[in-house]
Amino acid sequence: MRGSGILCLLVCAVLVTSAVISPAMAGEGGVTVPDFKAKNLKGKNVELSKLLERGPVLIDFWATWCKPCLRELPYIEELREKYEDQGLTVLTVSVDQTRSLAKVKSYIKTHKYGFEVLLDPNQRLLKKMKGSTVPYLLIVSPESERLYVHARYRDGDEVELAEHVAEIMAKYGTKGETEEDAGETPAVEDTDAES
Repeated sequence: MRGSGILCLLVCAVLVTSAVISPAMAGEGGVTVPDFKAKNLKGKNVELSKLLERGPVLIDFWATWCKPCLRELPYIEELREKYEDQGLTVLTVSVDQTRSLAKVKSYIKTHKYGFEVLLDPNQRLLKKMKGSTVPYLLIVSPESERLYVHARYRDGDEVELAEHVAEIMAKYGTKGETEEDAGETPAVEDTDAES
């Protein structure tokens, strides 16, 4: 009886431990993100596959009623400003209800955010991307591979996010090419040969 009680406690401990999933799951190579089309604030369709032709895409799901989301958005904008010229596209996806559309537009305009805002009032896109709560962020490679996922937001998470984006852009960014990647090694070899 005592042995089965200990076994039960061990099983419970394992179950509880495995239920606590880290909010950040980096290095999820091999997981393909499905393509999608969604309307932006101007009512135009935006297609993920078209954006991926340019480079990695950071997708952040948020809502005007979500305080952690609103605290995270300035950091998302900083990343856009820093890496947009290197090929990073930043999409934010509002899960606000359709009747709150004016609120979303006003919030973006007031804060002068330059990222693209898509609308997902029924949260279909959020579910398609395997999210269940906001904020929910993922970064997709040009090959449609999920590179990084982060659910929720706590102050300080932006540091980890910035590190991951820097690593991703060093690999996939247009200015992140090394001389070896760009095929410029012969020039280095020629200089060495002359000296």
